[in-house]
Amino acid sequence: MMKRIISVMLSVVIVMSFVPAALAEKAKNADVTVDVQTVTVTVTTDKTGNLTGYIEKDGKVYGVSQTKAYEETEEGFTYQLSFVMPIDADHGTYTVCLGDVYHADVAFDFIGLKAMVGGFQALDQAEAEEIYELLTAEDSVLPYDTTKYVSLKEEVRKLVDAEIASWPMEATIDTVEEVASTYRKNMDEVMMRALLANADSADFEALAKKAIENKTFDGSFFDKVKAEVVRKYMAERKVTSISYDDLSCAFSESVLLAVAEKADYITLYDATVYYEEKGIVKFDTEALKKLEEDKLHYSVFKKMKDKTYQTVSLYEDELETVLEEYIEDADSGSSGGSSGGGGASGGGGSSSGGGVKGATSGAAVPQKPSEKPAAVSFGDIESVVWAKPAILYLAEQGVLAGRGEGVFAPNDTVTREEFVKMIVAAFSVKTDGAACDFEDVSAGRWSYPYIGTATELGLVYGVDETHFNPTGIITREDLAVILHRAYNLAGKEAEISVVSFADANDISGYAMDAVAALTGVGVINGMGDGTFAPKGTVTRAQAAKAIYELLQATGGVK
Repeated sequence: MMKRIISVMLSVVIVMSFVPAALAEKAKNADVTVDVQTVTVTVTTDKTGNLTGYIEKDGKVYGVSQTKAYEETEEGFTYQLSFVMPIDADHGTYTVCLGDVYHADVAFDFIGLKAMVGGFQALDQAEAEEIYELLTAEDSVLPYDTTKYVSLKEEVRKLVDAEIASWPMEATIDTVEEVASTYRKNMDEVMMRALLANADSADFEALAKKAIENKTFDGSFFDKVKAEVVRKYMAERKVTSISYDDLSCAFSESVLLAVAEKADYITLYDATVYYEEKGIVKFDTEALKKLEEDKLHYSVFKKMKDKTYQTVSLYEDELETVLEEYIEDADSGSSGGSSGGGGASGGGGSSSGGGVKGATSGAAVPQKPSEKPAAVSFGDIESVVWAKPAILYLAEQGVLAGRGEGVFAPNDTVTREEFVKMIVAAFSVKTDGAACDFEDVSAGRWSYPYIGTATELGLVYGVDETHFNPTGIITREDLAVILHRAYNLAGKEAEISVVSFADANDISGYAMDAVAALTGVGVINGMGDGTFAPKGTVTRAQAAKAIYELLQATGGVK
């Protein structure tokens, strides 16, 4: 039997040794994978027949294999050879030599059971200070890619080393495969935590989302801010632990600070109340409840938006101070404006056109909307929770109004004149004496001054030279065009990128740049199914969300 094996091995070696170099194919079509002692070679070629191969190192043959079986694919004919390396095979670089239907010599690294046993024995006995050298040594046989490990900050990496040093890693030939599997699993977990603690990692957003999906992290409000802002606050923390409990707390604190810096004051209020219930932030909840009863709670968080906070402790201190100021004002009968959170002066005078700030004739640059301290509530916006902060904010600013007490009608469609009124009111640019000469917009019509202002500023044009069609339903592409003009009037420019919606060909030529620019900066988005629906109608909730995002992008939200 042994003579037959040696004979086969020698015949393969002889055949392979006489393969002319000109016949060798590029090894890019050969893939070698190693699973402990098993070496698998996958080859794709344009020939059928026998695939033969042997593994050698320093002139010694470690295994031979051949096959006629193949799978036909679009790329050609795919063959697979399998080798089982001897238990005593040392760690090193080996070569698989292929012949017959495919000729190539492919080098691969092999660790093997014998070497891994030694590696895990050393790891099991190592102190934390010795872990880094063991994992990163050029001749390391521990089965894990340490590329991301070596990129960790030293303070984080030392915490990882301390945890690795605590793992039982003793192994024998019989148990080494199980030990290796446990080691890889533990390393994946500790590295995920380490990279989140490290925060500088480019993988931070993906890792955070994975932790949220696994319910390791609380994902509430994470989608209200950019991941890079959360990462910034995570990175500023002194890392003393990489336990999931400590990291989850640090993550929630960082989200709250990111909301305080970047989100609107209504979202900040919601987040603060939520994280107080979760034990992330502490403040006088009774004081806030009293201000909620007096309809002054939103003014508190408008005031909180005046600053940014490096730590939750600083945020708590400022919140206590602002709460005390408003409580004192409420107890003394003041309107709550003395602390600057929502003055009762009206912010520059109201006009007959929806209570927006009056603008001098010819004003062309959008301004921030005036502040209005009165809280607003609607009973029918829970079905559009994604637009709720926008609706409440714009309603408080006098940009939008309900359709009856406590009724907003979020799913009603928006007409052209209604949207023009919204955008003019949102940017407080209604000009005195503004006029238009459309035949279907009389001087006595409620929307006349708004259409006149928008026309003078170049925000809108008619459907033809003499008609505006004020009661026509505005389309999504026309909404984008008007928003884009307002964005430019605010002194902003967005890079025009390629529109990737599935129905991009349906977008009118005059609207293409507007859609591309505003989707690029996040003011508008698609329908959730990869389309934009340019000719589709716009609901009141959608209009509110789009205008609110435009104000965010132009610095108009306080």
